[in-house]
Amino acid sequence: MSGGKSGSSGSSTTIPTLSPEQNAMIAAQTGLYTGTVGPAYQNAVSGATNLYNSTAAGVTNAAQNMAGTAAQAQNTLGSTGESALRTGISGLENIDSTGYEQQQLQAAMQPAEAQYAQNIANQTAQFGGAGQIGSARNALAGQQTAAATQAAQMNAAAGVENNIANQRMQAGQTL
Repeated sequence: MSGGKSGSSGSSTTIPTLSPEQNAMIAAQTGLYTGTVGPAYQNAVSGATNLYNSTAAGVTNAAQNMAGTAAQAQNTLGSTGESALRTGISGLENIDSTGYEQQQLQAAMQPAEAQYAQNIANQTAQFGGAGQIGSARNALAGQQTAAATQAAQMNAAAGVENNIANQRMQAGQTL
């Protein structure tokens, strides 16, 4: 590279002169860019833009469909979970209430009470025509029937109380 001087009044400016090899290199780089790199870059950007434009609507629809499906799943699972929670809480409230215990005891006692009433009616009919001796036997049989009925009721009540205690224990372990 060589330079020439120009200027006036004591200051000078140097303008470089390029060698033929340097000019050839600049021409080769310019040719590479304008003939290869620039067009390839433009084609890549244009292709990417076209690809994006052709698939953006489909991708957007797919994303919206997926969001809708997720919302449906959330609503369904949330409702199911809430329902199960409410059912569980209601069941636990019932197990722990005195009303539940009373209901279970009454249900267990009812068959023994009905049998007791039937037995007393049968004994009264059986001993009714026997006079004084029949009345004494009827009273004794009534006492025995009452004792047997009380034992059956106590056994049934113990079974019900045991079942309720087990239900409460299982509920407590589950929680």
